Amino acid sequence: MENLSESNYDKACILLPVPTELEIQLTLMKSAIHKNLLAEDGFEDNPHVTLIYGVPLHATLDKISTLKNPITVTLDSEVSYFDNEEFTVAKIGVSSTELEYFHYIYKEDYFVAANHEYHPHITLAYLKPGSRLSVTNILPAKQTWDFRKIQLRLNGLVREYNI
Repeated sequence: MENLSESNYDKACILLPVPTELEIQLTLMKSAIHKNLLAEDGFEDNPHVTLIYGVPLHATLDKISTLKNPITVTLDSEVSYFDNEEFTVAKIGVSSTELEYFHYIYKEDYFVAANHEYHPHITLAYLKPGSRLSVTNILPAKQTWDFRKIQLRLNGLVREYNI
């Protein structure tokens, strides 16, 4: 990751890759989504929960030690959405006290878009603008999962760490 300039800082993000067992469930969920609903970006190839983005590279790992292993998250059972002009994101909401705290401490020191509200989620797919899935309950019930890895992503480079 040498030769990175200040202009690259807005591309740095910290995320939690989903556990393999959950990734398998997500793949099955995606198979139920009709291809004609998909926007150009289609499915999320690397399912994850974003902790924060837009942090300076030098600041990305200094607070990771504050996270407890594992990070326990609860997934909503229903699909939710957020819309923009280019696409609609079909997502599963995630709740976790640890994620909220981690996001808060980073945002306090480094976060670029201070007015951004944090709503942790796992993206299922990028749909055509305004589209909705025919099923709302994509999981049979709320599920709790333990996340044990964290990733730093910057301009296509990925570094993974155990937490």
